[in-house]
Amino acid sequence: ISEFGSLRVDATVFFKWTGFTSEQITRWKKLTQAPVFAWTFDYMMFHPGVLPMLKAVDCWLGEELGLLTELEQQGYKFHYFPNHAVPESIFRKVEAPKEYDVVFTGTYYPRGGRIDVMETLAKRFKVDVFGNDSGNWLKHGVNGHPAVFDDKFPELIAKSKIVLGINVTNETWGYWSIRPAQIMMCGGFTIQKYIPGMEKELKDG
Repeated sequence: ISEFGSLRVDATVFFKWTGFTSEQITRWKKLTQAPVFAWTFDYMMFHPGVLPMLKAVDCWLGEELGLLTELEQQGYKFHYFPNHAVPESIFRKVEAPKEYDVVFTGTYYPRGGRIDVMETLAKRFKVDVFGNDSGNWLKHGVNGHPAVFDDKFPELIAKSKIVLGINVTNETWGYWSIRPAQIMMCGGFTIQKYIPGMEKELKDG
């Protein structure tokens, strides 16, 4: 937008990004005369500066339904938008011999207890993590591998006996990773910490 000066658009949408400011968003709205939407499909509130940015948008699409009342009282235009639908053309069941005992697909990250869980499991089982910063897992006794996405994901799930689901936070109603849906659509066996509201969306079918 800054490069072209002004654009004729119906709306501006950005997703899962923490690098913008409320001033930038205000400028976008002025230049385009169009609303700005933010789509967050990860727990964003712990990032410095993200809340002022999200307060400046016309609509914040997010998963944190348990915070709806609090966010509305604070002036956020929050709309619950679950990110649990995944394309069947990509996330599908395939056949492959089992190579991995316990697998986690996610970033090396201290929140949500994932490091503690992995360290504990690694004392008894062979644990493999596929995700960003995979090299950091080695110091915890866990095998780290590069992240696996899209059409490579079903093959990994087929090769795994157990696939774990660990979130950044485990208390916020309606917020959890997209992993449970992805894993189950690929026919995998997942063990996932309960998040309030899961029973309303993750069920037969």
